[in-house]
Amino acid sequence: MLINFPVSNNFSIFITTDRLDEFEISSLQDIPKLKEFPYSFVGLIQKDLEEEIGTFFSSGFCESSDNCIFLLTKRLDLPKFSGLEQGELMSFVCSGNILSGRFNELFHLPFEKWAYHIVSWIYDLTIKPFRLEVVQLPYRDNPISIENGERVNIILPHKGSARDLEACLNLLTTFPQQNYNVMIGFDDYEDSKTLYQELIESYNQWEFYKSEPSHKGPFVIREHLINQLSDGFILYQDSDDLSTTDRLTKLTQRMLDENHMIGSHEVIYDEITETLRVKRFPLDVNLALITKPAFPLLHSTAITSVSGFKKVGGYSTDRKFANDTQFLYRCHFVLRVQNIDEFLYIRKIHKDSLTNLGEHPLDGPVRRNLGETWRNDFIDVLNKKKELEETSLRTKKNGSSRLVELIIDNKKT
Repeated sequence: MLINFPVSNNFSIFITTDRLDEFEISSLQDIPKLKEFPYSFVGLIQKDLEEEIGTFFSSGFCESSDNCIFLLTKRLDLPKFSGLEQGELMSFVCSGNILSGRFNELFHLPFEKWAYHIVSWIYDLTIKPFRLEVVQLPYRDNPISIENGERVNIILPHKGSARDLEACLNLLTTFPQQNYNVMIGFDDYEDSKTLYQELIESYNQWEFYKSEPSHKGPFVIREHLINQLSDGFILYQDSDDLSTTDRLTKLTQRMLDENHMIGSHEVIYDEITETLRVKRFPLDVNLALITKPAFPLLHSTAITSVSGFKKVGGYSTDRKFANDTQFLYRCHFVLRVQNIDEFLYIRKIHKDSLTNLGEHPLDGPVRRNLGETWRNDFIDVLNKKKELEETSLRTKKNGSSRLVELIIDNKKT
């Protein structure tokens, strides 16, 4: 049974329960009573999504019971040329056990902050969901096809918070596929050696490396890790971000061939403003690139093949930032690049973020100048005025580093 309790002009609480006896929430003060009432799922739903909730619950999403979180957002038109933020995400449905004993904590927060707060529990490891997905409403069924048999290598450079990395790794364990591996490269191993050793021991099914020397940046680490591979797929991941449980399945099923790269939409988890925001990207990235200067794909959401990566020429490794943009421009001439209309990635914004408030923020002059130079050369190559290797888009390698695999207690980890 699905029961609806309006709790404000903008929100209602929905629960699923087998109890038929009367229970009512008539005001905000009644919400803590829910902890005494048996329910399978509970959700906080914005008014403009209420009509779609019945379809969501009947779709089969809520057949499994424990440790599931579904973030809900309204389905909207897609941008054509660049990533576009389209409002806050404030609706969710989760298993009853997720909120059991935690209503008192939520009770003191505005309803607009509940969904954000639940994601913060994932980051601080208060909860470890078995299933985390972002669902667009109205819901459209996308039948699961046969699993792609290619081996997937998740490439994960890390520098910074060990706790963020643990939250990231914990979600990667929820992928339903078996044929994948995670390759983690530490850029600051000596800075947090004890904490990292604990993580290596906890996730010893995967591969861990350290950069020598350290602090060389993520592109050097990614390049070294990928160069160890001869075939299969590459799934990109930043270590302070979260993958949804269905990310690997949905991306691999859309991979057409080795000359394909696919990204997705993102949910932005912003610690500075304490908001969850949705950002959609255009479907046809190749078309967007040739149409106008913009950001049509978030690199860390993407998957491609090892052979496709190498055909593009890999990364430039001469700087710690922005080389994913240069890489994307080169991809245009080699790969079919797309986004799928799914939210499969949660990106964290925090005060130490390199791309937001670091030494070279996204809107800073250095990145702007690089972007303009690359864009101008990209247009010249498109118009056959220059060869790519004669321009700023050519790859520039920094060979002054290496990766060392980490061994704990004489056991490969």
